[in-house]
Amino acid sequence: CDMVKNLTNDSQEEEESLEEKYPLKGEKGYRAGEGTTGLDSEADSEADSEADSGADDVADSDSAEPSILDEMAARKSAKPSFDCARAATATEKAICANPTLAAADREMAQLYKAASGQRDAQRAFLRRRNACGGDDGCLGDAYVARIAQLRGLTGAGSPKSSPKPSSEYNVRPAIDFNRQARQAVGNPNSCLAEKGRRVAENLVRLCSEVSPASRPPCNMANSCDLIISEIKRGCEYIGIDDAPDGCFTTVD
Repeated sequence: CDMVKNLTNDSQEEEESLEEKYPLKGEKGYRAGEGTTGLDSEADSEADSEADSGADDVADSDSAEPSILDEMAARKSAKPSFDCARAATATEKAICANPTLAAADREMAQLYKAASGQRDAQRAFLRRRNACGGDDGCLGDAYVARIAQLRGLTGAGSPKSSPKPSSEYNVRPAIDFNRQARQAVGNPNSCLAEKGRRVAENLVRLCSEVSPASRPPCNMANSCDLIISEIKRGCEYIGIDDAPDGCFTTVD
């Protein structure tokens, strides 16, 4: 009996010692499987600390290599490739008002000149860009994708973290001249009525080739003045070195 009593007392003392070290919380307490012990808390704290440290390492790693837009932001005095005094669209005005986008436009234009066989892709980029309107975020994404694509083609240096283009640019569909001619029927102010089929088709073809607009007015049913105005705008943006044959002489 004395032995049993001693064992019982030892068990109670050990239990009291555990309660002092790991006090009960609520009705069930830690020993009932609710919550964690102090040792578990210490382990969790160490794990959290390691996780935070790992996150900091990742953040430091990311920040060590600037993105394309970060790189552009450092070029505070850069100007876009076009004349801001003649900016007419919301897109052009947004680029002129944002030094980072202005630098991105300048970089893109320089890379484009160094690339070859990029006219279709460049026009597709311009349509995508202009569809952004004055949305800086959308414009930034468009420039990042195009700059990354051109850098890959020209071998120009770029930060390792530079994102790759999310998708290829689509080429504009073939022109349906017969459909345009039907639309121009009965319209005395149409380019078809004013210049005839051959000249009107040539103007529409050139307009479609150089226009940066997502929905260009390159249609024989429109006036020749409207089509020619769009040709001039597109030719000026592309530049004399990269513009297609007849870009400037055709509209003089």
